[in-house]
Amino acid sequence: MRPEDAQKRNTAIEHDEMAADVLHSITDWLLEAAVKGKQRHFYVENPTKSMLWGRPYMSDFLGLSGLTPQRCNYCCYQIMLTDPLVYPTPKSTRILTNVSGWVPRRCPDLANHAAHTAVISGPNSEERPSFFNIPEGTCVFMTPEGLHLDIASAAMQK
Repeated sequence: MRPEDAQKRNTAIEHDEMAADVLHSITDWLLEAAVKGKQRHFYVENPTKSMLWGRPYMSDFLGLSGLTPQRCNYCCYQIMLTDPLVYPTPKSTRILTNVSGWVPRRCPDLANHAAHTAVISGPNSEERPSFFNIPEGTCVFMTPEGLHLDIASAAMQK
């Protein structure tokens, strides 16, 4: 095996172990609360086409939890709550959550690419999205604050 292939393989294994650990931690955290008669809420976000959704540990977690990832589009949410601008691309993402009242927002105009004003490129590309007043280098991709608020608000409803 070439050294660069071995490095890619080792990185993939590390990412798998990290993601599996996160799901195990969520499970332990939820069960710990359930034993005490309490409810805790969580959500996991990852792009719709991410390989995470097909990994064995995710399949196990979905089977045990009975939850199904819901798809939404970033362009339906404000980037920052202090700014009325929405995310500049439709970015389809999946949300796995135990918040039962959350309703994912879907782009009503996905076919009209001209309606979206930016393109998100991969980490090795020179083109990066610009997020208005957010300093360059702060983050490359960010989950819109409007999405966090939407899920948190649903979790607070009784």
